[in-house]
Order: sequence, then structure tokens, then C-alpha cells
Amino acid sequence: MGGGKWRLDRTVSANLEGTSANEVERGGYIVSDNSGGNILPEIILIGTGSELCLCEGSAKILRQEGRRVRVVSLVCWRPFDRQPSEYKEKVLPSEIKKCVSVEAGSPMGWREYVGEEGKVIGVDEFGASGAYLDTFNKYGFNEENETKIAKSLLHQQHQKCLRNRKLYIKIISNMLKTP
Repeated sequence: MGGGKWRLDRTVSANLEGTSANEVERGGYIVSDNSGGNILPEIILIGTGSELCLCEGSAKILRQEGRRVRVVSLVCWRPFDRQPSEYKEKVLPSEIKKCVSVEAGSPMGWREYVGEEGKVIGVDEFGASGAYLDTFNKYGFNEENETKIAKSLLHQQHQKCLRNRKLYIKIISNMLKTP
């Protein structure tokens, strides 16, 4: 959804619970989040249009595995960028480094929203002709691929935590040994 263009989608998609015609004017909003209270999600899945269904499907799988997942509809960057910083931080907290965006179009521009550690699922070539599901699957626009990418990000986070924990224990052990 680069720039200020709105996309009208020709694909058939469900009317998702949590979507809001009123919130669309803000450019982006939270569709669902199972984190609860003041607890932040572990990962944010960002979609537009019919890709939002993929995000919700992937979120359902991750939530069944006990993960805290937020799904965000980011339909248009410009209106979202014009929102107060508090609102943008509420929707896409800068603390959350694990983000995946899904756009059945160019991945250009999404890095700003997913961050350096995030992943962008998009089409970075001319494209393909064919049946809707065939072309979506060719480019990895399916719940299985999005879930796999999200899990790899969460696994990287877990490995980093383990390394940091081992380093911390080593530092503390060395401090205790020093007279």
C-alpha cells in the first residue's frame, strides 16, 4: 500500500471480526490481540485487504501454541503516518522487533513498518498470471508460509535470549570468583 493509494481488492475474502470501516480512516489499526492488559505481543502480523485473512489464520495457529500475537490492518501508510505518535506506538509498538507484513504486491516501503528484524512477504518481481490461489501459493501468500516465517522469527528471539542468559551467567560467575 505504498504512498497514499487505496487498493480495491477483487479477491473474495471473509468479513473478519475486528475489522472496522471507521478505523480505516486512520490508515491502520489493531484487528486482534490476545496479549491482554499491559502485556505486549511477542509478534505482530501486518496485512492489507485479503492478506489480512492470512494474518488471522496464522495468528490462530500461533495462539494455539501459546504465543501472544497481534494482527494489524495497515491499509494506507499516509493516513497512518499522520496519526499522533501515541496512536502509532499503540498499534505498532517500537519495542516489538518481530513483525511480519504480507502484501500481495511490491514489498517496497514495508521495512519502515516491520523494522530491521522483521520480515516482508511480497512480490519483488514482475508477477505471474493464473488462478488466484495458484499465484498466491507461488509467492508464499498462505497461512503455512506466514506461520513458518513467524515461527522462525520467534525462534531467533528465543535463541538470542538463551545466548544473553548464558553470557549473563558467565559474567556473574566471573564477578563472584573475583576477590
